[in-house]
Amino acid sequence: YGSHGLAGCFMGKLARRRPGSVSVKELVEQAKSAKDAGNNESALEKLLQAAKRKVASPQVQIAIYELALLYAQLGRHEDSDQWLQQLGFAWKLNPVVLDSSCLLGNRSQGE
Repeated sequence: YGSHGLAGCFMGKLARRRPGSVSVKELVEQAKSAKDAGNNESALEKLLQAAKRKVASPQVQIAIYELALLYAQLGRHEDSDQWLQQLGFAWKLNPVVLDSSCLLGNRSQGE
């Protein structure tokens, strides 16, 4: 078993994050800040970076969900559906609810 004993056979060092790399959680937080500031393109860019990570983690799933939601809010429903399907969704709210177009009707006539 060598100088590390039995544990040395089964355990190894964790890979370190590359210097300058940003975690999925940080990307999602940056996207939220960009969206809050009205910079949807920057938010999409950050969420896409996070969603395309090759790690199966809850943080990546959150990034995918947030990306799908932002696409829907921007009226890009086909893009939204593509990401929601990766999460296993088969149903979503009607697009007019997600992109707020239902609020654009003439409310005085009950639309």
